[in-house]
Amino acid sequence: MPPSAESEAALAPQSEAPGEREEREEAPTEADEADEDRSGWVAAAPPAPASPPAASPPGPATGEPAGESGGELPFTVPTMLSAWLIGSGSGLAALALLPRLANVLNVVLFLALLWVCATVFLADRLPQFAQQRLAVLVVVMVASGAALDRAGFRVNVNSIFLITVLIAAAGVLLLELGRDRPVQTGS
Repeated sequence: MPPSAESEAALAPQSEAPGEREEREEAPTEADEADEDRSGWVAAAPPAPASPPAASPPGPATGEPAGESGGELPFTVPTMLSAWLIGSGSGLAALALLPRLANVLNVVLFLALLWVCATVFLADRLPQFAQQRLAVLVVVMVASGAALDRAGFRVNVNSIFLITVLIAAAGVLLLELGRDRPVQTGS
């Protein structure tokens, strides 16, 4: 049985002014709110905090902020060590094949290495497919075998091809062995 207003007035401290008692009676207590929750009424949700001002949108695929000039960069800046090794190694290996593009196999290897380089530096512009990591691994390992065969431990253009493909192979191995790490950018 709820207490009457007269019994509440008798229990209230005598030092309260009449206006304070009315405010106290009007403001719901925690017990009243609990009763309302149990009776099926939903308490009003607290107001949502103001959201912080929106920052510049991150660049696609790398999480890097877009360029300061307002336009996006035409290429993706890798954030992982393996990506830098794979992209730069395969790009430089493709350049090392330029003098020998008379052979059909060299042209195929050249195009495959350019594709690997593009998957790193143009990642947001190229479509992804399910077995892309495997394809990159196969291209770089085949190129490594070709480079080892051509170099024959002589110092010539094929040695440059060998060194650059080994750089790409190191990146692939880092990625596949789970030893990859982020690159520290100097900002």
